[in-house]
Amino acid sequence: MKDKREGHAAAAEAPPELTVYQAEAGHRRFALDLYTNREAARAHCEAYARREPCHQQLDWYPDPDNEAVERLFAAADKVSYTGFTVTAVTVASEYGGEADE
Repeated sequence: MKDKREGHAAAAEAPPELTVYQAEAGHRRFALDLYTNREAARAHCEAYARREPCHQQLDWYPDPDNEAVERLFAAADKVSYTGFTVTAVTVASEYGGEADE
């Protein structure tokens, strides 16, 4: 019979990859909050954007320079960037041994 600890040790060696979604406001990348799903991060950004009366029609588009980022646009007389983004961030499960100095 296998020791239960063997299974736990194998699971501890290879933790699953974790992705969180950061809702950000403004062109300065002010973090609003982190979420475990993209929809919640989008909802947070949209709630802020809807405070502006002209931001009632909202659409998300991928950032052409960074596939991890989505940008929120508003359509009124013209389509314009609202300054809100959602960024997918992969969280490290362990230290890789090479710190930036």
